[in-house]
Amino acid sequence: MHRSIFLLKGYTFEKKQSLFKNFISEVYESRLKAKKSGDDAMSYGYKILMNSLYGRFRINPESTITEICKRKRYGELIQREKIIMGDKLSDDYYIVSYIGMQDLLKILTGNLQRTLLFK
Repeated sequence: MHRSIFLLKGYTFEKKQSLFKNFISEVYESRLKAKKSGDDAMSYGYKILMNSLYGRFRINPESTITEICKRKRYGELIQREKIIMGDKLSDDYYIVSYIGMQDLLKILTGNLQRTLLFK
C-alpha cells in the first residue's frame, strides 16, 4: 500500500555573516599569546570559552523525534508532546514527529540564556 506523507512544517536558512567571527578571532589570538607565554591556565580558559560558544550556537534549535508506533503510544504522545506531524500508516501503526518536552524545556531555557547574555 502506498501512502503519502505531507510536510506540515519546515525551515529555510539564509547564509549570513557570522556574528562571532571577529570575537572568536580575538579570543583565539589571545589563546595563542597565552600559550606562547606559558600561561596554561589562561590558554585553557580561552579554549573552554571558544568551545562553549561553538557548542551553544551550533545546537539544532528544535530537536525533533520521529517514530513509528502503535495506537496506544501514539495516543500518549499526542497528549504530552509538542506534535509536529502525525499520520496513520495502517490499522495498527502511526508515524509521529514531535519535540519531546525535555527538549522543548532545553530550547526555552537556552533562548532565555541567550536573551540575557546579549541584552
